[in-house]
Amino acid sequence: MRTELEGIFNEITLLEDLKYSLPKGTNCRLISSKRKRIVILVTKEAHCLGDILMKNYYGALDVEIVAVIGNHDNLRELVERFNIPFHYISHEGLTRIEHDKLLAAKIDEYTPDYIVLAKYMRVLNPEFVERYPNRVINIHHSFLPAFIGAKPYHQAYERGVKLSVLPHILLIMNWIKAQSLCRM
Repeated sequence: MRTELEGIFNEITLLEDLKYSLPKGTNCRLISSKRKRIVILVTKEAHCLGDILMKNYYGALDVEIVAVIGNHDNLRELVERFNIPFHYISHEGLTRIEHDKLLAAKIDEYTPDYIVLAKYMRVLNPEFVERYPNRVINIHHSFLPAFIGAKPYHQAYERGVKLSVLPHILLIMNWIKAQSLCRM
């Protein structure tokens, strides 16, 4: 259940009052209504990132994009046209863990509320995901959990699937757990 409150509240006493009033074991948290700061991770493809940048530019997204980080440099010009910092952190010659540590260090400079993977085509190690619990959102063309891998559309076609799905995957703690938040 989601409840919205307006006004001036003491967050500590409000949370204590809510926990006292609700059934034992209820999970309560307060989420600020301020604009969320996001860092976007990208690889080579522009369509997902471009859509986010355009929607944000025209006010359709209530977020502040504080930086974009790519493991390839080809999207720099697109990002900089929107006056957003772009950082290139190559994965060449690095282990996945080494690369993820460099990513985390750069991300932490921006103190984002969320990290958005916009068609980011690299697997993040569990330590990276643990570092940002409930804050990593993956936007990826897939049919998880039914079709895993780089060519989900091909797999679905071969199996005769007739429903198109666009999942937004929330990476939770150290276990990657898929939640379809949007179906189209």
